Amino acid sequence: MATQTIRCSSCGAPLENLYGCCPYCGSVIAARREQTTSFSSRNSGAVNFDPFRQPPPGTPPVYPPASPPIYPAQPVEPVNKKSRLTAILLCLFLGWLGVHKAYLGKPGFCFLYIFLFCIPPFFITFILVIIDLVHVCTMSDADFDRKYNQKKN
Repeated sequence: MATQTIRCSSCGAPLENLYGCCPYCGSVIAARREQTTSFSSRNSGAVNFDPFRQPPPGTPPVYPPASPPIYPAQPVEPVNKKSRLTAILLCLFLGWLGVHKAYLGKPGFCFLYIFLFCIPPFFITFILVIIDLVHVCTMSDADFDRKYNQKKN
């Protein structure tokens, strides 16, 4: 009485499923059919699977197939780009406090504007704000980026 079993071509383990990987050695299944015969024909040269059988000495270990390497995503530098429109709006509404200067990376001028606003004549601060507003509005985008959006090393 002979039955058909399916065995892994790498390690010889009996397989229940013909798809995927061998549960014993992890190799991609390339199964072959072997005859399992009765006890009397076992001695005639047929090889049966022994789950406790060790591989012969000197044979390299069988590892599962390597998956493609996973590379980490490239780090993205945070965009800290200053907007010209934001600078104009800050200059219009909070220019007398010098907030637009602090936004553009010159916080020392912020204190100067507050100091000038606190001493008479007050209109000196507003004249400086108008000058800054005209300067930022007439500046081209390339000039604005070159002046205020440089990377600091």
